[in-house]
Amino acid sequence: MILGASAIVAEIDCGRLRIDPFHHELLKPASYVLRLSGRSFRWLSYPNGINVWRPNAGDEALGPIEESDTLCLEPMVLRIGCTIECVSLPETLTGMIVGLSHLARFGITIHLGSSLVSPDFGSKGPTPIALEMISFNPSPVYIPMGTPICHLLLMRTVDTEANPSTLRTSI
Repeated sequence: MILGASAIVAEIDCGRLRIDPFHHELLKPASYVLRLSGRSFRWLSYPNGINVWRPNAGDEALGPIEESDTLCLEPMVLRIGCTIECVSLPETLTGMIVGLSHLARFGITIHLGSSLVSPDFGSKGPTPIALEMISFNPSPVYIPMGTPICHLLLMRTVDTEANPSTLRTSI
């Protein structure tokens, strides 16, 4: 079940959910809109290919941190950024990041399949949400800091108390 605006506010009011800073104008009927932070951006570079199963493979491919008030998404260059808002979820909520349609119309993807925000995310303190952004637009696209970048959908996490020995996993 996706939480509506009043349920999101109730979770915040009782202290189970934290979104810092929280602004009522970013609250939507079934989500909360998160904004792009301009504090730092990184990109991934694979000059010699990459073995994703190697320890620290992602760290080795990350370029230096750039600080800017505007993110430039060049065609087909993966950029790593984060949200202004820091989030802390209780064990009872799961989040899902969904890109905004005004950005999708320009060929911008915000999460590249890494859309799940796990229950208990930010349990040690509210944490910005990392975004994997890429542009499929043939021209560079500029996104200023503070631009609404994605929806955070929140859903109740239901524990089915499944027996781990009966669960099947596949690759």
